[in-house]
Amino acid sequence: MRYRFTSLAAAVAVAGSVIACSPAVASAQAGAGVQAASSERCKTLKNGIVCIALMQNPQRIRVTYKKTGGSPVTARVGYGPNSNSIRWDSTWYTVFAGEGISRTWNVSYPCSSTFIGALGINDGRTYETAGANC
Repeated sequence: MRYRFTSLAAAVAVAGSVIACSPAVASAQAGAGVQAASSERCKTLKNGIVCIALMQNPQRIRVTYKKTGGSPVTARVGYGPNSNSIRWDSTWYTVFAGEGISRTWNVSYPCSSTFIGALGINDGRTYETAGANC
């Protein structure tokens, strides 16, 4: 799914290379009717940010890419236990600055393992988050 995002995402991208969801943020999100991630890891790129979130109840893995600048790219997201075992979304998206990709997979027991989020660019480049676990 391709979407547009607000400047809040750009502020998050400036915050650092690895971002963890704090308990206070998770609690506030849960109280607002938004499912809080049990664990979230992000990697800041030159023109964007890629994140993986492991969620419980229901058990899911969400990978997002937010493009903050630069030329459009054709990209897809995925996740896996390591670089050699990425489960890629089958759809490639053309993403412009101010847009992003978000893909959620229903999985069994995501908290029993560590997973990385991945961003694949159609020119062969791949970017990965740090490992996330619950």
